[in-house]
Amino acid sequence: MIKVSGYVIVPPINEWDEPHKDSIWGRMSYPSFGRTPVEAWKRIIHPSQYEHTDFGTIVQRWHDRGYRVKEATLEIKNE
Repeated sequence: MIKVSGYVIVPPINEWDEPHKDSIWGRMSYPSFGRTPVEAWKRIIHPSQYEHTDFGTIVQRWHDRGYRVKEATLEIKNE
C-alpha cells in the first residue's frame, strides 16, 4: 500500500449534520486533495482565481464561511 500525505479543504458542518461529519467531509473534500495547503485551496477555488492578486483575500473569504484546511492521507492499494 502506498500512502500519500497532503491536505484537503473541508466544508463547514452544521449541528444537524454533525453525526455524519466524516462521511460528508470524505465525499466533499476529496476533489481538493493537494500536496500543500495552497494547492488544496487552488483545487477548490475556481481556476480563474489562481493567479489573482488577491488570492489570499479569496482564501480568507472561504475561511470566513467556515471552510478549513485539514491534513489528509491518500492510500493507494498495490494489488
